Amino acid sequence: MQRSRGKWKGSIAAAALCGALATSFLIPMAAQASQQEIKDAVFQWGLNAESGSAGYAPNTCNFLGAGVAGDNESSSVWQGELRENGAAFVNTENQDVMWRQNEDNTSILKPNSSGELVPTTWDTKCQTRDGSKTNTSGKTSENIVRIVKGQGTVDPAANSAEIRWYGSFTVVYYSGMTYWSVVNPKLSVVNGEGTLKGRVSGYGTSMEDQSQWKGLRSREVTLATLKNVTVTENGIKVTPEYKGVEITPPNGATQVRSGANWGSWPQDFVDFQGETGQAPYWYSSGGAADARKIPQEIGITYSVAMPASYAISVEGGTASLTQATAGTQVTLTAEVPQGKRFAGWQGIKGGATIADPSQPTTTFTMPASDVTIKAVYTDEITPSFEVTVDGGTASPSNAKEGTNISLSATIPQGKRFVEWSTETAGVSFANAKDANTSFTMPASAVSITATYEDDPALAAHPITVTGGTASPDTARAGQSVTITAQVPENHHFLRWTTETPDVTPTAWTSPTTTFTMPASAVQITATFAPNAAPTTRPKPSVTVEPHENLDPAAKNILTITGKDFVGDAARNGVYVVVGEERVWKPGEYIHTQGLGEGEFLASSWVTPEQLQAKDGAFTVKLTLGANSMDRSKTYYAGTMAAHALALTERSLDRAEKLTFNTISYDPNVIFAPDTVTGSLSNESDVRAEWTYSGQTPSHGWDVRIVCVEKCSDPLYQSKQKSINDPDARSATFTAVPHGVYTLSVRSAGWYGNDYKETEWVVSDKVYVGVDASTDSKPEPESPSVSPQPSQPAQPETPSVSPQPSQPEDSSTTQPENSFTTQPEDSHTQPSSPEAENTPATPAFVQPRLTLARTEVAAGESLEIVVSGFMPGTDVTFEAHSDPLTIGTITADAQGIARLTWKVPASFPAGEHTILATGLARGADGKEQMVTLSQKITVGAAEAKHNGEKKTTTSHVNSGQHLAVTGASTLTILLGSGILVLAGGILTKRRLQG
Repeated sequence: MQRSRGKWKGSIAAAALCGALATSFLIPMAAQASQQEIKDAVFQWGLNAESGSAGYAPNTCNFLGAGVAGDNESSSVWQGELRENGAAFVNTENQDVMWRQNEDNTSILKPNSSGELVPTTWDTKCQTRDGSKTNTSGKTSENIVRIVKGQGTVDPAANSAEIRWYGSFTVVYYSGMTYWSVVNPKLSVVNGEGTLKGRVSGYGTSMEDQSQWKGLRSREVTLATLKNVTVTENGIKVTPEYKGVEITPPNGATQVRSGANWGSWPQDFVDFQGETGQAPYWYSSGGAADARKIPQEIGITYSVAMPASYAISVEGGTASLTQATAGTQVTLTAEVPQGKRFAGWQGIKGGATIADPSQPTTTFTMPASDVTIKAVYTDEITPSFEVTVDGGTASPSNAKEGTNISLSATIPQGKRFVEWSTETAGVSFANAKDANTSFTMPASAVSITATYEDDPALAAHPITVTGGTASPDTARAGQSVTITAQVPENHHFLRWTTETPDVTPTAWTSPTTTFTMPASAVQITATFAPNAAPTTRPKPSVTVEPHENLDPAAKNILTITGKDFVGDAARNGVYVVVGEERVWKPGEYIHTQGLGEGEFLASSWVTPEQLQAKDGAFTVKLTLGANSMDRSKTYYAGTMAAHALALTERSLDRAEKLTFNTISYDPNVIFAPDTVTGSLSNESDVRAEWTYSGQTPSHGWDVRIVCVEKCSDPLYQSKQKSINDPDARSATFTAVPHGVYTLSVRSAGWYGNDYKETEWVVSDKVYVGVDASTDSKPEPESPSVSPQPSQPAQPETPSVSPQPSQPEDSSTTQPENSFTTQPEDSHTQPSSPEAENTPATPAFVQPRLTLARTEVAAGESLEIVVSGFMPGTDVTFEAHSDPLTIGTITADAQGIARLTWKVPASFPAGEHTILATGLARGADGKEQMVTLSQKITVGAAEAKHNGEKKTTTSHVNSGQHLAVTGASTLTILLGSGILVLAGGILTKRRLQG
């Protein structure tokens, strides 16, 4: 089954769990000497931040699921239904379970706004702890996988552990475009080093062609390599190795091994991801996203059966432990009072055996009972002597012969210690050159001197730079020095060289870099090489016609022609754009707000192949819709580098500033039509025509027809059309029943941020199928209204939300009757005496179904609009012959429901029927269930051309979004980074996978 075509390529970045693994680990007790069995180990891990971030394809995200996900049968966004109160998300076509919150021993959790871990739901999987959407700029869901009932053994004394969990989980990226699963992870640690392994499985696809889909052979891989692991009585916390880990990427790719965050997940794990299509997501590629690929901390908790502990009581001394288990070695230390000497350990109770009772410091092995011990002292007859230190301190400063004396130098500022010296006989220093040393007290007073000298590290040393300069040119040891190469004309910088020890520039190949000054003079040389002969290729150039005296109230078509767009900066092609200065100032900056926000008025992508075919030349037409520009703002039309280079590479910025024509009126004032006339174009079609001479261009029209008397069809009281074309001057109502009618027109549309509308201008009566001579009241409904500017007031809600006009070259065309028939609001009903005397009938609007087009290819999207249903009720849409429910939409306040249906790639070609069923009001005013239908023709998803795939082409181009050629949703490949063009939106994300 193939559900989608095209290309995808993303970058998986890393982020912190931000407290999701904040499980308390107790301070370990004394390590036991043997392995201990555990059966309740809890495993928690969030892999990395990207596993909880938004995807770079629009409206997708990355998340975790419990259990092994089923086969979605294609690389596409998961679609299905919730089962079991939301615990399982099921593919409705093959009934495979795709996502669960929990299964057996496994559950998926995330922190709430209070930081507490709570179950993740299908609705919250793409939300942060505060309920906002995840993104690729640091907002993550912080979701983790928790597996309980782990079994195995731990040996804190040997810093070793062996634990296996019986559970599984799935890692989902891009809302299901690519995913894989892990079964029964196993932790192995020996002497503080180990691995976390698991059996992985999943499905393989291609970044270049999502139609590829195959099940992968399951295998055991290393999920994490672990070092410096501390195994305690209560648990383990460890961050897997990543930084500095070298691997050989699959598929001939290259690992970037520079920067603060370069590294990789384990080799066999990355090899497996090479088959899923995700390999570059798990090792450094040199981009800003590398920091987010780093694994997060693994948290493991458990409890062990603790042996009995017994109390230790010492009189006249101390023990290394106040309580201990049987078999533990305990150290005793006597506390000799002043003027006393140690006589031995006595009064031993509890069965302890002292190693040497005559020594003030000794040991014993703890028995299986409480222990009491007493230190015994006798009077001291040995005299004490003073210790005098010049330039330092002694501890103790008064001691008996044989006492160990500690010396500590007090180093003056700007000096460094040289040595200790003394003239007292019998004093031998442990290390006379060490500022902290000791000696054994002789049987006499002692006098000691500490000597010092100037510290050369505080002296400044010269810096000599051949081929450049240093700032500063003299420096002390430890000071940062900046060196700058002075590149000769027609040469380029190669690298720095030096023979001075301990000089390491932060970037050897950068013409400006820094190094830390050693405690000596420095000599360093900049090396250069001559440039290649300069090329005579002209710089890129652009012309924009027209770019002056534009009328922002009218539609403008700009022809943008470029030449000489070649070289490395054009390796991704060229974006041709029209944008506001706050978003893009050519040659200086580009500021974007992110996915889903169209920030350029219009755009097109000239591919590298198109540039190569015409030696760097191109011509693009961009259409700017009427009223899409604001006279108070500055706009540019021109070019920039494509994909990730658009954010950083300004050498291809070529543009013309757009200027506006001079006006002598307020563009935000709205005027009514001058006159409105109605005529019968055939037996039942009524045509409204109007003239307009208002100072400001119109932004659209509302046109209605009202039956004022002799109405043959009580269901046809009035109809209304909203026309978004400001140049329109006529509209026709077809199949009008017999009766006397008036036609009314008013100006209506968006003026800046306000929707405005004028009073209605009414025509004379039009007689459809009745004799005008029998009309007893031939006067029109109301006199025509001269054009008047509208008064500033809160605008009424328009019956149909204004839609941007379609470009002239769009392959998607609106049907001829693109405006929607609406019921009249109470304040717009006819006010003539004839209308007032007409017997009241229940408000009724004929339900209607409108398709954006009647021919569509499998895999494309189709907009379906219905009107005339009861406001606030559900309308269900189906596709037949085989009934397929494609959505349920609630009708808005005007009785309108809109649905955009993406035709499945597997949908059979041929003629089908679209059905819409909902509640409407009948002619008698009662509610009734109504089903509307319209035929469509579905074409094949793709065609063959010269042996190659040829995807159905559609174009999107409006005043609100960047243009996309090739698909309604397109991910542009970037190499080391991507920008996403989705529905014509240029994102700000600089993604370097």
